[in-house]
Amino acid sequence: MPKAKVRTDSMNLQHITVAMAIVLGVVSNSSAKAWRGIVPLKSTRADVERLLGPSTGEPPTYYLPENTVYVQYSRCRCGDKCKDDEWNVPPDTVTLIRVGVKGEVKLVDLKLDLSDFQKEPGDNDLPDHFYYVNRKQGLSIEVGRGYVGSYTYFPSAKEYHSARRSCLATCLYKSIIAADELRR
Repeated sequence: MPKAKVRTDSMNLQHITVAMAIVLGVVSNSSAKAWRGIVPLKSTRADVERLLGPSTGEPPTYYLPENTVYVQYSRCRCGDKCKDDEWNVPPDTVTLIRVGVKGEVKLVDLKLDLSDFQKEPGDNDLPDHFYYVNRKQGLSIEVGRGYVGSYTYFPSAKEYHSARRSCLATCLYKSIIAADELRR
């Protein structure tokens, strides 16, 4: 076997192993949707920087040997004037983690049980592009032409509804207090 072929096969096996570790760490436990210990709506920018160091630019992106990682943070508390998200969490709390896959990882090689995932359309201009989404666990797998492009970790359905409902209640409460103060 030529040397280049051995290296390519070895690299593909390495990419598949890393991808399986990422997905199995999440799929095996419905409440666990952490990536390397970083959990949406629980971890902070300080937690991410302790693990990965400072990000390179905005949006916060980390270029790792096996992945490119993008982290989205809340900007301010629910009800604040700058509020552009719906989470009732402190500023700089992780709200989403996107882990881009480097190399070629075939979805079929991961041997995942996708029965709890919904297949949703991807970009219209990319042939055979879609997402497998599991809102209960807070995980999305981007697939194009049978290859995994990225994994996205987001709040689980339970956390989403809880944090969002909490945010709406907080905003309503602040509105009532503000209206009462105006009447005085």
